[in-house]
Formats: sequence, structure tokens, C-alpha cells
Amino acid sequence: MGAYLLRNENIGLTTMDVVRHHHEKWDGTGYPSMLKEDEIPFGARVCCVLDAFDSMVVDRPYRRGKSIEEAIAELFAHAGSQFSLPIVECFASMADQIRIFYTTPVRSQPGEPGGEVQ
Repeated sequence: MGAYLLRNENIGLTTMDVVRHHHEKWDGTGYPSMLKEDEIPFGARVCCVLDAFDSMVVDRPYRRGKSIEEAIAELFAHAGSQFSLPIVECFASMADQIRIFYTTPVRSQPGEPGGEVQ
């Protein structure tokens, strides 16, 4: 859907590939094209890890976010099936830098899309 919405924008094929394929899984069970391993564009493999991590650590209206350590452990638990192991390892090696961006829990504000209702 994202790639379709961006079809008339001048964003380049590399960016379009990231948008289109960041839900592909390393083992070929993802979507939209069921690509696997190195068939998945590199940027999409990276974005998949980043998107999953961010989704895990950010609070949602229906659950609290995981700690950085828990989220990284979850990435490793699914490396080789959902994620590329080398990308997870590289990402995890930057845990101290990642922590800078998540020093306090990320919360949606009431009234924002996805925001908590008080």
C-alpha cells in the first residue's frame, strides 16, 4: 500500500524498494512478494529490524513497550527466520547509541493517532 501511495512521487527505486519490501521475512514467509534472504533489498532488511524494534519499545494503547534489552533479545530470537542475523548483530552492537534515542519511554500523547485515552 505504501509503495502504491508513493508511486507518483520522485523518491527513487531504492527508497521504493524499502517501502515495498520491509515486511518481507528472511525465511521467505513475509509479504508482499515472499522474497527471502538476499532477494530482499538490503535497505528493506535494515528497515525491517528498525521497524520491529521501534514497534516493540514504544508504548501502545493496548500494551506497554518492552525494554531495549527485551526488544533486542526478541530480535535475536527471530534472527534467521524473520530477520537477517548479521543486521540484528550490527544493530545490537549499537545498543548504547540506540539507548540515547530511547532514554525515556516513548509515549503517544492523548488526542494523537494511537494516543492513550485518559
